[in-house]
Formats: sequence, C-alpha cells, structure tokens
Amino acid sequence: MAILFIIGLLLIFSSFIFLFNDMDVLAYVFVAIGCYVISVPIWEFDKHDPSAIEVYQGKTTLLKTYKDGVVVDSVVVYKDKK
Repeated sequence: MAILFIIGLLLIFSSFIFLFNDMDVLAYVFVAIGCYVISVPIWEFDKHDPSAIEVYQGKTTLLKTYKDGVVVDSVVVYKDKK
C-alpha cells in the first residue's frame, strides 16, 4: 500500500512539469489520477469492521453489555495479537 502512496505523490509532483510547460490539461489529469491513487491506500487503511471470515476464524470476540441480566448492547472486537 505504501508503494501506491508514493506513486500518487510522484504523479502529483510530475504534474508541475506539465504545468510549467503550458500543458494544463495534462497537469490536471496527472493531479486527478495522483489523488485517486493516494486515496486508495487511505480507504484500505481506514477499514475497521471485521469481516465474516475473521469472525469465523476466531480473530474476533463478542463483548456484551448487560443491564439487570438483559443484554443491552453487543460489539464485535478484534482479539489482542500476542
């Protein structure tokens, strides 16, 4: 994922070369593609919800909150890696 971030930055910085050579449209295209390429690792990194396969494999646990012996809330959380 870090390589995608670096490629995105290179695309954005290389757009300045086109901008200084009066190739505005090509510079805007490079900036747009660079921003998209940078956003992909950010979206992937921002995932916090466990998937069904992680629940099945036992990587998560269910925490329940009780009030007067009745479950009022439950949350699926990742187990600690040791």
